[in-house]
Parts: sequence; C-alpha cells; structure tokens
Amino acid sequence: MESIGWQIRVDMPQALVEALYVRDAAVLRPRSVPDLPALLPHVNGQTASDVLTRLASEQWSTWWELLLREPTHAVVEDRFLTTVPELRGLVAGLHGDARRYVDARKRELARRRMGSPLEGRIVDQVERRQRRGLPADFRLQLLEMPLSQPGSWRLDQDTYLVSTMLCTDEAPYSSWLADVLTSKF
Repeated sequence: MESIGWQIRVDMPQALVEALYVRDAAVLRPRSVPDLPALLPHVNGQTASDVLTRLASEQWSTWWELLLREPTHAVVEDRFLTTVPELRGLVAGLHGDARRYVDARKRELARRRMGSPLEGRIVDQVERRQRRGLPADFRLQLLEMPLSQPGSWRLDQDTYLVSTMLCTDEAPYSSWLADVLTSKF
C-alpha cells in the first residue's frame, strides 16, 4: 500500500458556518457540544416567540451534532431539515443572508491563506525539534470557524474546530498547532 504522506487541511465548511449563522441570527439557545461562542463579525439577531425559539434550539442542537459527524454536510442538512419544520422555516428565511455571510468569510480565508501557509513552516519546526518526520500517513483537518473568541475544540483524533481569532494570531496558533503535531509523534 502506498503512503499518502502527511496532510494538513484547513477548511471552512459552508454548512457549519451557515448553521452558526442561523443560531446567532435567530437568537437560539441550543445545548451543543462543543458550546461555541458567537460569530464574528457579529450577526444581528431577532428573537422569535419563546415556543419557536425553544423548539428550534433543540432541533438546532441535533442538526449541529449531525453536521459535525457527517463529512457530506449538505446531505445531512437536506435530510434532517425535512423532519423539523420549525428549524427548517428559520433556515429557509435566513438562507440568503447566511450564504452571503459565509461567502464573505471564505473569501477572507482564501486571501489570508495565499502564499506560504503557516502550517507547513510549523511542521518543519516540529520535525526539526523532534529530529524526525511526521508519521508517513499523518492527517489533520482544521475546520476554521469565524468565532468571537480564540479557541480550538477537538472533534476526533484528527479533526479540530479552530476559531479564526486563533488562526490569525500567529504566536498562539503556532504554539497550539505545534502541540497538536507533537502529540502525533
């Protein structure tokens, strides 16, 4: 079997950011793991009735968990939303604004990542410090989210949610990523 080499992928999945947009714009109060801070730039929220907010918050928590587990987020989104009319109505009403918000954040990410990605330099530093290379089939997926606080949340062995605030602060991001990489040796 041929080795794929090491791979670090940074992405901002549309479905995840759209879900967070809906959470903030509809002022939902879901119980979710991880419990993530509000988006940045902030989204103007409009509260619905208490009953709708409660139902949609519960539905949103389930939707979020499914999105985090499913690599093909769009399939989960379509399948799940057909079963939850309260949340489906909010998502449909906010879809255009959410899409514009996500597109703007993805353009910011693309501009910031042009040139030599910081992750490659950090891998080089860790390999020199460890005096050996990363494991041959090393993979790491970083799901960048435009959140109002710096932080990272481990989803599984190879996947982390990482706030844009952390990713854009080079010293703390470098330190965090070096620690993650070192733990893989």
